[in-house]
Amino acid sequence: VKATTNMEPSQAANARGGPPLPSMNALRQMRESAKKKQKAKDGSGTEEGKQEEDKKSREAVVFNSEAQKQEIAASLQALDFFSTLDTFSFERLASLFRKKFWRRNEQLLVEGTPAKELHVVAQGDVSIILGGKVLNKVGPKSILGERSVLNSGSGD
Repeated sequence: VKATTNMEPSQAANARGGPPLPSMNALRQMRESAKKKQKAKDGSGTEEGKQEEDKKSREAVVFNSEAQKQEIAASLQALDFFSTLDTFSFERLASLFRKKFWRRNEQLLVEGTPAKELHVVAQGDVSIILGGKVLNKVGPKSILGERSVLNSGSGD
């Protein structure tokens, strides 16, 4: 199963009606600035450093501030999937989540590869594609990858 996003970056705004999140250009600039600082810090001009840098540049944009953690916990509480957890278990689980922004048509999961992460769609749509054919589209409050993660025990 291949899952891809169908959300324009301009749609990525704070779900609580607050100010819009930074634009993709601003996020790219922030990422480039962080890369330059890291290069200066550890001298990642080696071939291995370049490969690691390429890998990081392909990763989704991740935010994990305290406010983001609170927003994630509030979003998860609204899902039936997590409703049977006691407070302690919910708080432990919620602390493992982080908010990511995916680009349009970026793959979240790949057919034939077990999921290592459970994904909760907060905004936008995700297409479920099998054998090159769109089987379904899911939207906000949908959960992806839960079977592989829960069956593996550790997510590896």
